Amino acid sequence: MISYYKIMEKNFYKEDVDMRDTEQKTGVAMEQAENMAEFAGIELQDHDPRVKLYATLRDKTSDQSLFAEVLRILGDTEALNKLIGAYHKVGIHCPICLKVVAPGEEYR
Repeated sequence: MISYYKIMEKNFYKEDVDMRDTEQKTGVAMEQAENMAEFAGIELQDHDPRVKLYATLRDKTSDQSLFAEVLRILGDTEALNKLIGAYHKVGIHCPICLKVVAPGEEYR
């Protein structure tokens, strides 16, 4: 899904983001996930990890990063390259990779 390739690897494993933090949240993201699951007929358990993961991803990623993952998942490399080209600029914080881009550094 949303980058068990990129986002999960980068934001959760490398930066040690703890999904347990979302247990404290009763916010909009968790309600959205629960509503989507109910509408789709997906049975959720108490403290369902899918809801926690969704809420964490919504909380810890930028819109640009999520959109980049959508393009990557759909295989739209032309649009993905345009998005990266527009946001991944040297010396500026990139909302896709979530860091300041160094000279010569390419988006991964």
